[in-house]
Amino acid sequence: MKIAAIYNPVSGNNEINILKDELIKGFVGHELNLWKTNEPLHAINLAKKAVQENFDIIVAIGGDGTITEVISGMIGSKAKLGIIPFGTGNMLAGNLGIPINIPKAIEIILNENSQKIDIGKINDRYFAFMAGCGFDAKIIGKVSKKKKRKLGFFAYFIEGFIQSIKPKYAVFKIKLNNNRTIKVRGLATIIANSGDILGDLLSLFPNASFDDGLLDLLIISPKGIIDYLPIIWKIIIKQPYDKSKKIQYFQAKQIEIKTKPSLFVQADGDIIGKTPIYIEIVPKAIEILIPAVKEENILITVDETVRSFINQTLEYFKTGSF
Repeated sequence: MKIAAIYNPVSGNNEINILKDELIKGFVGHELNLWKTNEPLHAINLAKKAVQENFDIIVAIGGDGTITEVISGMIGSKAKLGIIPFGTGNMLAGNLGIPINIPKAIEIILNENSQKIDIGKINDRYFAFMAGCGFDAKIIGKVSKKKKRKLGFFAYFIEGFIQSIKPKYAVFKIKLNNNRTIKVRGLATIIANSGDILGDLLSLFPNASFDDGLLDLLIISPKGIIDYLPIIWKIIIKQPYDKSKKIQYFQAKQIEIKTKPSLFVQADGDIIGKTPIYIEIVPKAIEILIPAVKEENILITVDETVRSFINQTLEYFKTGSF
């Protein structure tokens, strides 16, 4: 097989060298091309190049941002996407059952079991997992690369707690499928293609599916801090949607969002602009190589992240910094 592996050199040279060795060993017997990204959005052009050169498989190596860039360059092509999680945020891989283990991820790619999945398009950008504007985008914008390296995914939880002390509300005007309009004062709107945050432990969208041709939408509008705990509890027990209008759930193929004031927008963990935005689903847009059976429980990854978080918290109390 002809394979192009696109990787984001965000880690130290030692880790990158280990990665390269694993790739060369894992794909022995196949035509392997290793391409490094040099700047943001570079992976899009590299993926387009791989499509033009008729590669059978294009492997995205990195976090959700890198993987989404590769997907953006592959939309509508016949090439199959392989994923090797190698970043801070690996939500898409986790939702697809792809483990954070290079040899196992390579084995999944070579087994060639695949699934066509939907992709979201937000203005002129794509997202594979989740997008949003308001509270979540502000958290993402505030988390520095240093904090992500030190605390991993839990850096977002810490920043979320900080932002919840003095939340910023906005007026959202949301149109669904070009016919139904909702106007609400709230904290955030979240749009998802899939919804697991910490495996089976925490899911914002327990009914979301990668291949149902629909986007899932949450409108989060607590009246005050007293509403936070009930909302969090409902998410934990996987019953986040009720009739109180503090957290509303919808499904749609097209979603238009306008806000006052204008808010930052995130897609798969990257800030991509500000409102207004138009979002639509692109059904069966890409074919991804996935495990026939989820071989590794996502809770293993969660356990590793929790232990890292505890260690870094202890370091903070010892040294006063992350």
